[in-house]
Amino acid sequence: MLSTSSTLIEAARSGSATPYVRVRLSDRDIGVPTLRVSRWYEGAELDGPAGVAVPADGSLVRARIDPGASTLYVQRIATPSEASDYSAWSSLTTAEAAPGVGLHAAGTRVLVAYYDGTAVQARESSDSGATFSSATVLITAGGVTAVACAVRADGAALAAWAIGGVVTTRSRPAGGSWASPVAWSHSLASVSGLALTDAEDWALLVSGEDGGGAPGCWSTRLGSGVGGPPGVWSALAPVLVASPGLDVSYRATGVMPAGAPRALLVESYAGTGAFDRTMLATGLAGGAFEDGEWREPEPFEHASPWGLAAAARGAHAYLASPSGVWHAAVGGAPADVTTSVVAARYEASARLERLRLTLNASLLASTPSVGTEVEFSPGYVTDAGLEFAVGRILWVTAIDRRGDEVRVTAEGVLGRLAQWRSPRQVAWAAGDSTVAQIARGIAAACGVRAVTGSASLDTTTLTPGFVVRAGESALAATTRLLARVPDAAIGRGLDLRIVEHDADEAATYAFGTSHALRALQLHEGQPAPGWARVLGSGAVVEAVSGPGGGVALVVDAAITSGDIASARAEAVLRRAALAEELGTLEGTPHPGLEPGDVIEVTDVTLGLEGHPFRVTSVDYEYTRQPRGTYVMRVGLGRV
Repeated sequence: MLSTSSTLIEAARSGSATPYVRVRLSDRDIGVPTLRVSRWYEGAELDGPAGVAVPADGSLVRARIDPGASTLYVQRIATPSEASDYSAWSSLTTAEAAPGVGLHAAGTRVLVAYYDGTAVQARESSDSGATFSSATVLITAGGVTAVACAVRADGAALAAWAIGGVVTTRSRPAGGSWASPVAWSHSLASVSGLALTDAEDWALLVSGEDGGGAPGCWSTRLGSGVGGPPGVWSALAPVLVASPGLDVSYRATGVMPAGAPRALLVESYAGTGAFDRTMLATGLAGGAFEDGEWREPEPFEHASPWGLAAAARGAHAYLASPSGVWHAAVGGAPADVTTSVVAARYEASARLERLRLTLNASLLASTPSVGTEVEFSPGYVTDAGLEFAVGRILWVTAIDRRGDEVRVTAEGVLGRLAQWRSPRQVAWAAGDSTVAQIARGIAAACGVRAVTGSASLDTTTLTPGFVVRAGESALAATTRLLARVPDAAIGRGLDLRIVEHDADEAATYAFGTSHALRALQLHEGQPAPGWARVLGSGAVVEAVSGPGGGVALVVDAAITSGDIASARAEAVLRRAALAEELGTLEGTPHPGLEPGDVIEVTDVTLGLEGHPFRVTSVDYEYTRQPRGTYVMRVGLGRV
């Protein structure tokens, strides 16, 4: 149940309170600001590694290495815009292209790192990139495959480079000197690319191959005493990993915080139909780099083995190659459109969450577009003012315009899982991950955080083998996965909640007493199956919960033990019982009621006195004209 105040509940119970439904729109995608990218520059520079940085004055600093001339060039644009000239470069020094170039800015400082064939070196600017100092040698070594760096406004800095599969860093404290090199605590067989930024601690994107020969791209964090202990690396979190032997390789090229963690990488395929595709990965809403929660990367329009550099500051994000500059506004602030709402219909159940809005176009500052995030918050005018229950978030899937009306259809998290299709096959080997961990991985791929704090013991301990098929939706995969356990998947706002409904759960609200009923209808039909038989590979188990309803049969060769078969049989019966529809009630809306809540219902005419039901669905209907309506219909099921 969503949080509601006592005055809001009093208004709901009064039956005569004035309805208030707040609706806000924002340019966000599952809580993350949408990057509306446009290309500002398309030049003729030779392709190669690139860097981009944004000092505090808003200027744009770029770097590139010409592979043919082995020369590092830099550029500073004082007031970047689409009309700026991005074709003028200054030669800085000699540098090898293969390891790339590191470039980062903070305050008035700009730090650039590169490899000249014999040493990793760094140069620094204290005037926002207008001039650079002479070189500081960080390490003299051969075989360097990747270079990156980041700096803070107070002078603290970190430089990183890779030799073989070892990443080594040198740090510099504020006002201090470069410390001795320190090897990281992770292990890869090889490293092909590095990208580094400051995100409270030092956030590193690294690509290469692991010890098993699997090519991939991973994120990790080096603590600096802000979010993590100084000098301590977080675990390597996969951004994208392929199976060995597929002619696929990856190169990390850019990383930035822009409303959420963002990572740029190149996926290269060397087989028939070879390609180099720039990919953009986005972290989950509210997440940090150290969380390692990444959506499935999406392709970007730029195709190059060198990929794109990335930088962001405030409301501006930039992507850059030697011959290109892309800009995106980082916004997402919500716009309140409550006064334009003519009608609203919200439906939520275990199968869907959908909102249909009718808006007065003449009262809208701008028309929403497909993908716009919608906050729907039903409430009342109370003694405390305008109150509502927050937490219902959906995304526009369709828009119809007729006259001065804009009709919007939006769907919640379950709809997002249904729309998303896996671009590749993803497998978890038996014994490696719990059902909860697999569910979190599937949800994260499409940008959703799966919350498993109320999950069953089976969900947090069973470790089945599982495969998400290429082209399969996240909802279909999650449904198949949760068929093994008694838990339900319920959308709430930005999250997917994996919850076990306890048959002994106490009611949290009562209808028919202090909250009057307008109508109540009970239904009795064919009972749910009370007998389940599970036929596995060498394991046959059955469970019985009661007479009638027939048998539920499961045939699954992946079930190889009696414990797993028993858990599956109990889950089948519990799921069938929870799916039964026992009736509906209608009344004035309770703004916080959700599917899965347990309520008590009293109706003496039907012989009910504090009878417990589990809410299977919630339906709100609100209209302002031609005749005001504000009503809630609730589906009732077994506790």
